Amino acid sequence: PDMYGIRETVLDGKRPDAHIKSTEGIVCIDSKFSLDNYARMLATEDPAEKQKFKKDFVADVRRCLDKIAADYVCPDKGSAAFAFAYIPSESVYYFLLNEAYELLLHYSRAGVQVVSPLTLSAKIELIRAGIQAKKLSEKAEEVKNDLISIKRRFDEIDDKWRVFFGAHLKNALLQAEELDKSYKRLRDEFERISKIPEK
Repeated sequence: PDMYGIRETVLDGKRPDAHIKSTEGIVCIDSKFSLDNYARMLATEDPAEKQKFKKDFVADVRRCLDKIAADYVCPDKGSAAFAFAYIPSESVYYFLLNEAYELLLHYSRAGVQVVSPLTLSAKIELIRAGIQAKKLSEKAEEVKNDLISIKRRFDEIDDKWRVFFGAHLKNALLQAEELDKSYKRLRDEFERISKIPEK
């Protein structure tokens, strides 16, 4: 409980939706996305309107990410070098991956990582594992190597998930089974690491 907060003031008066005290500084999580234009885009059958609402939604996302970057990526004030922009919908997240990938890449380089329910939980686990690693002195090197391995595996899972979601009409069952196996291996790794005794 002392390692995170919900709607608390941090970083000179800013109030993210949540924050985590990591080994690298405060990691802020904010979710102020307006989904109105996204909903309008899905609801309309008119191609011109659909394109307009898509453009408006991407502009909404850009404004949100600008604000998160300005408010929560400020290492000089005690933040980590990154913050999470949480999108509470896998479908919206993967829409942005497919339709605005360069935009997400630009903000990722600026320290704003866009996450979904699935990817946020995995990243929080990585942060939690990092905090545990700092507390372990005798096993620090081993834990560090494990975390690097887990990050690689997570990247593999993320790639597989994008392929699965983007091509769900083809080979959906095969991809889902591979993802499930990878996820179970990843969870086993976390469980193994969490059982390493603190020294």
